[in-house]
Amino acid sequence: MELRIDRVSKKYKSGKEAVKNVSCSFTNGVYGLLGPNGAGKSTLMNMITRNIKPTGGEISLDGTEIGGLGAKYRGLLGYMPQQQELYTEFTGDRFLWYMASLKGLDKKNAASEVDRVLDIVGLKSERHKKIKTYSGGMKQRILLAQALIGEPKILILDEPTAGLDPKERVRLRNHLSDISKGKIIIIATHVVSDIEYISNEVIIMRDGEFIRKNPPALLLKEMKHKVFEVTVNSEQKKIYEEDNYKIVASTLTSDGNVMRIVSDEPPGHGDIREVPPCLEDLYLYLE
Repeated sequence: MELRIDRVSKKYKSGKEAVKNVSCSFTNGVYGLLGPNGAGKSTLMNMITRNIKPTGGEISLDGTEIGGLGAKYRGLLGYMPQQQELYTEFTGDRFLWYMASLKGLDKKNAASEVDRVLDIVGLKSERHKKIKTYSGGMKQRILLAQALIGEPKILILDEPTAGLDPKERVRLRNHLSDISKGKIIIIATHVVSDIEYISNEVIIMRDGEFIRKNPPALLLKEMKHKVFEVTVNSEQKKIYEEDNYKIVASTLTSDGNVMRIVSDEPPGHGDIREVPPCLEDLYLYLE
């Protein structure tokens, strides 16, 4: 299975070009689409799911344009939108039964699927409560549950961990990794940790364009000899701040301030140590 985006653009009537002539190919595996708010991630997700149409280019599945596949394509999709637009008077259970019916599941299969996805997202004990009583994180989990109904072959998740606590984030990442065999999973996020350890490939998006696309290990090669930990006193710390160094983190210890710095050249003040890079370093380096 290959989902292909070929020179796709989206320009709105206002004149804003949200996505600019992007191309890539997705096969089975997990893909992280990483970028700040406003980068064009949600617009691209909405074009992949056919909620909006491109103004240029083509999106195809195994060589056939997705618009021509109709219900066949929709039957392969699971989509978790960024916005929490839910039927708040429904219980979680009723909402999932409704979504299962929209996906064409019969009563027997719907029952087993609703149980399965509620178990995955940890909401079985809350299934008979109205969605309007759910916390933000619970609403996020019920949105994920509906996306998983029917075990879709193409799973599109737009900011899936928004509102989740750290334990829920880890649980979600582990589950997506476990089910990724035989599926295309695309996760759009601005949170690096959501995709760093489970993505086969990471696409970094800025201002509607893809600026990097590679497996994480290859992306990190670009950061070799560019990440440092520096222990400084207050005066040295001020120099780094005034010189606009990219400071990823700063921690006050008994020995002074320990700063993580991304720089093309080794810093010139304090006790300097080169350290292994992580994906967040690259993400900030490219800002």
